[in-house]
Amino acid sequence: MIASLKRTFAPPRQWFCVAGLAIGFGLVAAHGVGFASSYGYSLNLNLAGGDAPIRVPAGLFGETVWNNLPNETGGENFPLISDTFGDFNQSAASVSWNAARIGKNDDIQVENPGDARLMESFFRSPSVIKLDALEFVPPRHRGPLNYTVLIYSYGGQEGAKGEFVVNGVRQPHIDSGEFDGTFRTGVRGNVLIFPDFKQNQVEIFSEGETTINAISLMYCRPGDFNGDGLVDVTDLDALSKASKDGSEDWQYDINIDGEVNNNDVLAWIKWSKGTCIGDVNLDGVFDSSDLVQLFQVGIYENGDEATWTTGDWNGDCVFDSSDLILAFQEGCYESDDARAAPAESVPEPTSGMLFGLGIVGWILRNRRVLDKPRQKWGER
Repeated sequence: MIASLKRTFAPPRQWFCVAGLAIGFGLVAAHGVGFASSYGYSLNLNLAGGDAPIRVPAGLFGETVWNNLPNETGGENFPLISDTFGDFNQSAASVSWNAARIGKNDDIQVENPGDARLMESFFRSPSVIKLDALEFVPPRHRGPLNYTVLIYSYGGQEGAKGEFVVNGVRQPHIDSGEFDGTFRTGVRGNVLIFPDFKQNQVEIFSEGETTINAISLMYCRPGDFNGDGLVDVTDLDALSKASKDGSEDWQYDINIDGEVNNNDVLAWIKWSKGTCIGDVNLDGVFDSSDLVQLFQVGIYENGDEATWTTGDWNGDCVFDSSDLILAFQEGCYESDDARAAPAESVPEPTSGMLFGLGIVGWILRNRRVLDKPRQKWGER
């Protein structure tokens, strides 16, 4: 688990981010290379922010577009702007809320003024916050909506206990009693992460002595780790190494679940690159050219170390049948919709899947023939 998530660098203004599962082709067509915000589409709410809006990077991911809710304990259908690659965009989403009362942390001394503003005011429990029309934050997209909810909580009361509930999912929280500009996850942290929501509405409840300072809904994570404006194999290799090394660098936590592992590699493929498991040449489709490239390398089930481009898709460092099964189960072999959401269960064999398996068999057979020592003339 990543315990400390302090921002240690200013995100470059040309990170490319394709939401893939959540946003699909609409994002690619609309933006190509994104400017300003590194994270694509998000909704960011500074609770009880009053008349002093945040216009500088703030929060765990340095978002620059924040909705400042009025310094009131209740409100209905408050319209929300979204952060669209760092630009303001009036969305169809709205928020309603009801809080027991409003509190304030005085004299927060941290390096970033945006973070100070973010953690300064809060709603006391019990409170309820409801966000509607979340499907309209990104452009029209294929597949289910996918976003992560981040709740910022710091009330300055060490040991204060309570719970947060997001669409029925509960997480306990204990106030650390201090904020030094470092964002930490976990029960005693100041950021709680609720991943992988697909609903068009979100209801957030706070119970006990918890406080809510701010909320972010993140629809996309970055994939350009070296900041060259491209999401390519160099970034994938860096992510794969970080995953296998057990890195605690938060930038590699693509699915924002607090861990760096092979799930982030798969999230990069689907969300950041917007393609399929099996697409080794990263051209946007999984087809016969990928299989031919794979088997030309010649390490299938021989125990040699593999990377994504040589067939290791499940993160076990080798290329074997389990990787092929994972790819074909996703069901987008030679599909026109490589970015479509994967099936929620193992699919029935399709013509494309059977054709792909046939190619695998043909390649393996011919490789064995080519590898077989040739007889000299006259030998039997």
